[in-house]
Amino acid sequence: MQNLVPWSLQSRFPRIESDSLITIQSLPSNDEIKEAVFMMGGLKAPVRDGMHALFYKKYWDLVGSSFCDLIKAIFVDPS
Repeated sequence: MQNLVPWSLQSRFPRIESDSLITIQSLPSNDEIKEAVFMMGGLKAPVRDGMHALFYKKYWDLVGSSFCDLIKAIFVDPS
């Protein structure tokens, strides 16, 4: 029987510097959220039966504010 050696991912990924970590932990701005949505392919959706990005792009003036509020709420409490 072989001895199993624990495998660690610790050295497999680059270290994130503290200033970068602070940036990625902060809430995204409405402009950053909009930019991310508008960079998506029009027929991409987060889930199989989800709304396509094309919907959000076309109706951004109507739903953009609520969508941004939802995304920010997920950042605050992802559960």
